Order: sequence, then structure tokens, then C-alpha cells
Amino acid sequence: MSGDYLDHQAQAEQGVSHGGGGQVGPVDQPSVSTSGGDSGSGLPKFFPFIFPVVGLVLVILAVIFLINGNRFNAWPHTQATVVNVTQSTNCSSSNVGCAGMFDPTVSYTVNGKDYTYTPTWSTNTVYNTGDVVTVAYNPSNPADAMLAASTTDFTVAAILGFIGLVFLAIGLFALKTMRGPNDGDSAPDA
Repeated sequence: MSGDYLDHQAQAEQGVSHGGGGQVGPVDQPSVSTSGGDSGSGLPKFFPFIFPVVGLVLVILAVIFLINGNRFNAWPHTQATVVNVTQSTNCSSSNVGCAGMFDPTVSYTVNGKDYTYTPTWSTNTVYNTGDVVTVAYNPSNPADAMLAASTTDFTVAAILGFIGLVFLAIGLFALKTMRGPNDGDSAPDA
């Protein structure tokens, strides 16, 4: 009797089971499924798609900033006077780290006609009524103008573009890794 017990224990340690009828076979192991949104690492299947999507959005924003910077450099420039400044304060929920934001309205003259312009985005650059600033204007529609951004648009474009490309590369690498080394690389069967 103790011999049978020792045989069963040795077989269990080796991964075999002593089933009914005296047959010895492998121990049934529960299978682990990775379907249902789990990639096996505890992350949802859509997770690797987040990186390339965010990267693409950042690259698109970088291109927009680059276009704005190029447009500013290509358009004619003129001097404008700040005629009004609206100031708002952005604070966090704990009132720590408050920042003043400014919406300047500027007045400028092109070909003897007066125009006013207020940027669509607030800025943290401090403007005061009476300040003289440079604006670029669309020669075919002088009411379409931009405040001088110096190198801000190019700096923002470079930063967004770099981060976007890094996210895009990480996302594409993750997607390639998920596919496996041979997925989609074989020729179709004839």
C-alpha cells in the first residue's frame, strides 16, 4: 500500500496523473486564454494603439505650429499698438501655481486703412495698453493677422514633433511586437 502511495506521489511530482483503470497520463493543466482584451500582460489589447495615435496627433500639431511660423515669416510685417488687454488668472483647484493669461487687442494700419486684431489664444506674455508690437498680416486680407511669436511657434513645433515621433516609434514597435516576428511576412498560398 505504501508503494502505491509513493508511486502516485512520484508521478504527481513528474506531472502525470494516475487515472481510473490504472492508466497513467499527463496531469491536466488549466489553459490560459489571452482573449477578451487581455494581451497576456494585464493590459487591454487597444493599449499599444494609444501611443501611435497620440504620436500622430502631436506630429500634426507640430506641423500646424510650423505652418503658422512659416506664414508669419512670409507675410508682411507692420507695427501695431496694444489698445486693450483682457487679463484672466488660471489657477489649479488648490489655488497653487496661478498664472496670468493675457488677451491683447492691437490696432494697426495697412495702406491707410485701420484694423484691429485679437489673437484666438491667450498668452502668458505680459502686454500693457500702449505697447508697440509687431504683427504679420495676410497681404490679400489685412484683417487676417498674427502677433509676432518670435521663435515660439518653431520651438513648440520642434518639441511636439520630437515627442510625437518618439510616441509613434514606441507605438509602432509595440504593435510589431504584438504581431509576432512572422505574422504577415509569409507569401500567400497558391
